[in-house]
Amino acid sequence: GITNAVCGMVGGCPSGMVMSFSVAAHALGARGKLFSWLLAALSAGLFVFGDYLVAVLPKMVPACVVLWIGLVLLIYYIWDPIGKVSFNNYAIIVVMVFVDLSFGCSLMITIGLFLTFLSTFRNMMDLPAIRSSYTLGTVRSDILRPSHHNNVLSLC
Repeated sequence: GITNAVCGMVGGCPSGMVMSFSVAAHALGARGKLFSWLLAALSAGLFVFGDYLVAVLPKMVPACVVLWIGLVLLIYYIWDPIGKVSFNNYAIIVVMVFVDLSFGCSLMITIGLFLTFLSTFRNMMDLPAIRSSYTLGTVRSDILRPSHHNNVLSLC
């Protein structure tokens, strides 16, 4: 509350504590206010001195971080799913990576959404409840109308 009001008064972006920080602090046994104060001090310090820190860093440091994140995501989405997901879902992932590298992100998202829709549609069609066929006689209720009305309606 107070931090959002102060951020608004100084032209900053209103924010809140990230839930993952709270979960991490709880898991590490930091149950007091000290963690919150240290996190607020770190955030304020990076807000004030972050641009200077980025300016004095060698250009290879951020580049290595981006490369590392790319490799981690590659392992997570390409290597780890082998044998754990269906062939169709894995093929969608490989197609999305190829399209992203060849044509760009927007086309990759479009094709990925379309292929995921087709895969979901195909998986839904395999469900027994959807594959079953119902006739008007089994679906209509005899309670709401007399049986001779059902005979008339089935002719339509």
